Amino acid sequence: MPFTIGGDWIPDLSQTPAKLPIKVVKEKRRGSYVTLVVNIGQHQPDLKKMCSALKQRFACGGSIKQETLELQGDQVENVKAYLKEIGLKIK
Repeated sequence: MPFTIGGDWIPDLSQTPAKLPIKVVKEKRRGSYVTLVVNIGQHQPDLKKMCSALKQRFACGGSIKQETLELQGDQVENVKAYLKEIGLKIK
């Protein structure tokens, strides 16, 4: 079942064989911001290393949930710059 993040529809990954574009979005949860990196699991096979590198670089907490990276705080511009630096295309 599709869900929405910031008004954009994200299709179910199990039904879509093609690679979906990486999206970096900010979401407000319980009064604080969370930065989500959606569809990164299809482009980066080792999510644990990617999550650790992002958390260490931006000095924030984070986790991996269903091929989506969640970082604490408003890290959108920082994450976009980092992903471009390592050669990944972002939508």
